[in-house]
Amino acid sequence: MGYYFRISGRLLLDPSILFEDAEEAYDFESLSWIVGLEPMVQEVDGIYFCSGFRPHGEPSKLYNLESDIENFLKKHPGRKFKGVLLFSGENQGDVCQWFIDGNTKIKRRPQVIWPDPPAGFEEFKRYYNE
Repeated sequence: MGYYFRISGRLLLDPSILFEDAEEAYDFESLSWIVGLEPMVQEVDGIYFCSGFRPHGEPSKLYNLESDIENFLKKHPGRKFKGVLLFSGENQGDVCQWFIDGNTKIKRRPQVIWPDPPAGFEEFKRYYNE
């Protein structure tokens, strides 16, 4: 079925890979989460390298975000990825960040923390964050 996300952030690749090899190595069709990313290209002495990935800016249809990230990292064990990606889903409040360093990935979701109640409402503080 899938679900649409907007993606922001950067995912760097170490070591860089020749751009022609990147096109061959990264199967953009089968890795649904990377469809939302495009290669970051650098030129060194007339040779083009892929140094990582950045979002292309359009919403991407993803199917299973966590397993797609896991599979992508496993598929490229000789490369080290490092970066942060922010995913904003089509439903309000559906956001998460993924911090990626090598094969380590940490998912974080935002938390709403209310300030202390205004003066005169202290007796309701125990109900305040329910």
